[in-house]
Amino acid sequence: MNRDQRKWRWVVLIACFFSTMANSTVFFAFGTFVLPWKDEFSASGAAIATVTSCGAALSSIGCPLGSFFVEKSGYRWTHVIGGVMMMISFICSAHVTTLLQMFFAYSILGGFGSSLCHVSYVNAVSEHFTDHQGLAFAIVTSGYGVGGLIFPLLFEVLIVKYTWRGAMIVVAGIFGNLLVCGLLLYPASATPPFPKSYFFDKKDKISDASNTSIEYSTACKEESSCSEMPNANPSIEVESNTHNIIQEHVSHPTNAESQQDEQIKESMCEETGDNDNAKLSNNVAYFDKNVEHIHSDTTEISTLVNIVAEKYEADFSTKMSFLQISKTLLSLWSFYIMVLHNVTLYMGYYLVLGLTPLRASYDLDMSIEQASQLVAAFGINSLSRIFIGIIAEMKLIKCSVVYLSCFATAGALALFSLLAKTFTLQLIYCLLSASLFASLSHYHLLVYEVYDRQLFNTAFGYLEFMHGVGIASGPIIGGLLFDMSGSCVYSFAFAGISILFAVSILPIGLGITGQIKKLNF
Repeated sequence: MNRDQRKWRWVVLIACFFSTMANSTVFFAFGTFVLPWKDEFSASGAAIATVTSCGAALSSIGCPLGSFFVEKSGYRWTHVIGGVMMMISFICSAHVTTLLQMFFAYSILGGFGSSLCHVSYVNAVSEHFTDHQGLAFAIVTSGYGVGGLIFPLLFEVLIVKYTWRGAMIVVAGIFGNLLVCGLLLYPASATPPFPKSYFFDKKDKISDASNTSIEYSTACKEESSCSEMPNANPSIEVESNTHNIIQEHVSHPTNAESQQDEQIKESMCEETGDNDNAKLSNNVAYFDKNVEHIHSDTTEISTLVNIVAEKYEADFSTKMSFLQISKTLLSLWSFYIMVLHNVTLYMGYYLVLGLTPLRASYDLDMSIEQASQLVAAFGINSLSRIFIGIIAEMKLIKCSVVYLSCFATAGALALFSLLAKTFTLQLIYCLLSASLFASLSHYHLLVYEVYDRQLFNTAFGYLEFMHGVGIASGPIIGGLLFDMSGSCVYSFAFAGISILFAVSILPIGLGITGQIKKLNF
């Protein structure tokens, strides 16, 4: 990755963060529209809840479609298409006259648009941040918490001033920014160039050369030209052909070595100034003196070839189609283990999120304001994601260990929360659970560890589909248990057991199949 690519990936990170903030409205922020929709359409609370929850569920269920679009068109244009769908979705939602029309406009169109954006930014971050994925995904996914705090307050103000239909139009305009975010998601191999500064950092040049990007001076292509044109400053940057480099090392090592010698000499030429000709001659003489020793170290050359071949393995291999990757995944036991893990984990996770205010009101006789404060406590999730990302960047604990440990603790807390019968204890429980749920930012890394780069996009899309199944089924099961017992006790017990089962099935299943080493414990 050259200097421009390293700089542009931070632009990609910011764009993905704002995309995540926008997507958070589908999952967390549209509770403010429930009461206006209920009055407008004279519908039951269950019907309204179905419309809102299906939007969140389809945002995950539609991820295989997003993976298909990414394979065909790339994540940049897939994100643009998703942004257009979300914008059109909210424009249409502002003009519906029935709840059924709202279901098609908001839940289906908006949900699938959200899924396209979701898969796009996950692939963009994975490609641009191969070395700092833990911190990068933590920063990006913290947008869910930030959006969950900001947008409900904004929507309340908009509804009061413009009614809910006017608020939907304003939200559609906000989603128009997703088009800009999508256009910024250039692939790592096609990032736009940054303006060259006169006082550039030479360390960046050396780093670029070590990463298969070699800078050539137009006035110093040969050793003799360095002395003839000492004032030449302009330089051009040429991307090296990795295939040719390896071919030269394998079939013609002498030519490859001489080419490498010339590149080092040229780098020496380029770094010399107007009055450094004597120093240049000394450097070149020292280099020629030690060339024979460098050439004799064939082990070092072989290591270089192996490193480059491993880094660009995906470029060398024949690219598999979406259907071929799907067949490959269906033949892997690890895929079915991950499917079971995802469904049961999200059943318990969303059950806790959805039934916390219900338990506070019906089981613990708390006021509506207190129930709202408990829900708002989950906003600490964004800060916790940053903290977990910093831990991943410091490499103190393996990401898979953090992920499984946090959710194991969250499942145990869901069971012990049945003993918390005061507002203070419930608030502490919500803060702790939100902090532990922040480990979801490591889920992308978990999938990346289990599957290689070529399978990651398609595998992530299918597994997100199973998230949607868990999101839709968890609250339904919890609601049925509440209707049967008249209490949330059994619902929260089911949530805790479901989370604990999801945490245990992953290492046990991968251990039985012999793939536990992929989790990098």
